[in-house]
Amino acid sequence: MILGRRAGGEVYSDQDLRIVATVVEQGALAVTNILLVEQLRGLAQQLVRSTEEERRRLASDLHDTVLQELFFIKQGLYREPADPELVNYLEGSIQNLRRAIKAQRPPLLDGGLPLALQGLVEEMQKVFGSSVSISWKSNLQGTLGLADEQAISIYRIAQEALNNALKHGKAQRIEVRLKQDIDRTIRLQVSDDGVGAPLPRQGDHRGQRHFGLALMQERALMIGARLHIQAAPGEGTSVVLEVVPFDK
Repeated sequence: MILGRRAGGEVYSDQDLRIVATVVEQGALAVTNILLVEQLRGLAQQLVRSTEEERRRLASDLHDTVLQELFFIKQGLYREPADPELVNYLEGSIQNLRRAIKAQRPPLLDGGLPLALQGLVEEMQKVFGSSVSISWKSNLQGTLGLADEQAISIYRIAQEALNNALKHGKAQRIEVRLKQDIDRTIRLQVSDDGVGAPLPRQGDHRGQRHFGLALMQERALMIGARLHIQAAPGEGTSVVLEVVPFDK
């Protein structure tokens, strides 16, 4: 803070200087708090990135080792079906492992975000059966110009929104939409008819659902996206994510 001469030429009194010193101290404290928040945000983003990288490595390891071994065992048992029950057990294990691999790194992401989200909707519909209706609406194809980090974060946000709607919102109907505006802004919307719930206050991460919402917000912030969540008891929940591709 730089102090210049007063218009009337008066000298700064001791009280004036004490006020100035207090303002400077408060300003310094505010700057320090901002730096700490940015550091924490950076750590959180680093954690998200490292988690995705670890998931990628785990998916590759599972595919190259355990899944291949189970497949060869299954083929051997088919040649000598001494224990049909064991064959069925191995078939179930292979399916479970494939689902685990998809959860770590959805292979459909390599074909573009729309294809991956459609696969996610279809997979969730299979898991929850006819008791729930999950619809997918989009005419987009390809990568949409998204960086890999953006596509992964959008996919995870959609995944978390679906999990919240099904497990916490007890929704019967869910709609997932993906579209792209003329200015190339990509908009994802996940709406449901569930019980809804008051949104957590900032900093309140108690409970799995609240932690999930906080992670969604952090992922959105990491890719420069805008995340809007509307929820009220008995009125369902709407999650809207807007993001511009990095290469724009």
